[in-house]
Amino acid sequence: MSPVYSWIQTQTNKQRSLYLIIDSLAEPNPIPELFGSGAIKEYANLYQGTSYEELSAIAPWLIRIEDMGNVAIQRLIQHPERDWGWLACTEFHEFSAIKKHLQDRIEIHEDEQISLYRFQDPRVIARSLAYLKREQAPYLLGPFESVLYWHAEKWKEYNNPTPSLSQLPEPPFPWLYSEPDEIKQEIKILNLEQWLWENQPAETTELAKQLHIRTWLKDCLAKAGIYQWKDAYQVFFLLMQNRLKQLNHPAWEPLPDEPPLAHFNRCQSLFRPQEK
Repeated sequence: MSPVYSWIQTQTNKQRSLYLIIDSLAEPNPIPELFGSGAIKEYANLYQGTSYEELSAIAPWLIRIEDMGNVAIQRLIQHPERDWGWLACTEFHEFSAIKKHLQDRIEIHEDEQISLYRFQDPRVIARSLAYLKREQAPYLLGPFESVLYWHAEKWKEYNNPTPSLSQLPEPPFPWLYSEPDEIKQEIKILNLEQWLWENQPAETTELAKQLHIRTWLKDCLAKAGIYQWKDAYQVFFLLMQNRLKQLNHPAWEPLPDEPPLAHFNRCQSLFRPQEK
């Protein structure tokens, strides 16, 4: 029996509920197929109900599943190289509390900046778990007794020593690991480009006729840095509006002595009404 099916059988025998943590930026996005196949019984888009609700289209999902034999779930298991997310199990049955535990860990507070922690990506969770001390695992995994993820061309199991709804520790969070800035930037650009093609194919096709998408993304992120727009929703607004007729419009530039928040609010009032 393969490691993944052995793990599933073990958790089922222990009467544990099974969950998928899904990365909607995986290619292709697993969510439509999971909904279409009837695999989803209880679910949550983890950006909804948070300050990142505007990014719901690229949010992680928490999904409780009852039928592991479902064709859509089997297809995910058979193609872990898609980096679609990971599996988890728990004897704890309060879905809303599990959801809140994960939502509380969406943000990264580092160097006086706030960014998004992509725990839904199996490559990220693998590095975080490798970086954590075992006694710190409950801070990240919370009530999950065990998780299973694809890393380095094989399935890996990680057992939480003391499953619990742990309080969020003070930053810096112990599961964060350091990567070179250029790697972080490249990952961010690739994820953004993938999201654009997947969720706005017509608009992105039109944009690509006028400019190189990846170069434009780099320029937008550079502008966000210059403008001191650090929150994810501010960067997302710039990406959605700094295009086509509004591309590099002079009104994007800050006025003399204009604070970053006032600058952002002014741009919102100028450019948001032009959304289609």
